Amino acid sequence: MEDYHQADDAARELEPEQSSKKSPKKKPQLKPENPSRDIRLAAMNLLARREHGYQELLTKLGSKFSKSEHHPPELITEQLQILREQGLQSDERFVEAFINSKKNSGKGPMVVRQQLQQKGLSAELIALSLEAVEDEWFALAQDLYERKYQGRPIADHKEKAKRMRFMQSRGFSFDHFIHLLDTPSI
Repeated sequence: MEDYHQADDAARELEPEQSSKKSPKKKPQLKPENPSRDIRLAAMNLLARREHGYQELLTKLGSKFSKSEHHPPELITEQLQILREQGLQSDERFVEAFINSKKNSGKGPMVVRQQLQQKGLSAELIALSLEAVEDEWFALAQDLYERKYQGRPIADHKEKAKRMRFMQSRGFSFDHFIHLLDTPSI
């Protein structure tokens, strides 16, 4: 039995010392076979999940490939332009899907406009898209108001101001909900 332990100890002495901390090994950056294909595939994967605006895709792909010298920003822009020409990326479709999503979550046009502007979409496109659904905001405001307050009458001015702040925080203009505050119970 002692021979076994002595042989084990002898083998340990022959092994080079290894530290308990392993140093991270950096892999050399290999040139990809087809950088254009890599960018297109990454963009298509993003678009498969949901619609994206051009600027949003540009930002996401830029950050994904920022450390790669084989994927320059010009190549990303070129590939996105090709996707746009092929109809696979459309700011119009993105805006329409975004507006519908926000309407379904009870957000009004002011919040939607602000969020679309933050995503880098043109003011013209935003205005046209919001105008297309302008008549729906009044019904949405009424539905949200009724769900929130369930026909409870307004007790005093403090309660009225609270309800106004709620509707405005959801992105509705005064015109969309003022008529709801005048009715004692809906």
